[in-house]
Amino acid sequence: MKIFETENFILESHDSPHVSREDWWHIKISPKFNISDRTQLTIQQAKELMKFTMLAWESYIKWMKKSWIIIERINYQDNWNWAYKKDKYNANPNLHIHLYWRILEWNRSLPDALIFPHTETWFYNNFEALTKNDIKNIQKEITYLENTKKYNLKNW
Repeated sequence: MKIFETENFILESHDSPHVSREDWWHIKISPKFNISDRTQLTIQQAKELMKFTMLAWESYIKWMKKSWIIIERINYQDNWNWAYKKDKYNANPNLHIHLYWRILEWNRSLPDALIFPHTETWFYNNFEALTKNDIKNIQKEITYLENTKKYNLKNW
């Protein structure tokens, strides 16, 4: 489900997240065009992507604090390597960035690194996605933050 978008990128919630809402949370940022990695971005696109990851992180933290959930850390992961599972020699990887929140008091695996089984397994079957209320409030926070001095593009 789309949460927010900029000129070149989309922030989305997963209907089938890699981690459950009750434990960690998971959203992703994808370019609106196909590239395999960051090195193919223009400088302006790179700035836009960095700003967008920061906006996503900050807006999510603000919303979760209002919900009495304190996020300890965030893991940003540039992903594309699962494209090679389908055809190792003819893969068409597309950059996308997963944002995984880590909640100290609930997360049983912190400080371990995130490790994910193949998507074809049963592992992800019962993970709870973000709610419509979560998404609506993240959108509000992004809209508010976008208009602050910190996120004014003139300062970038």
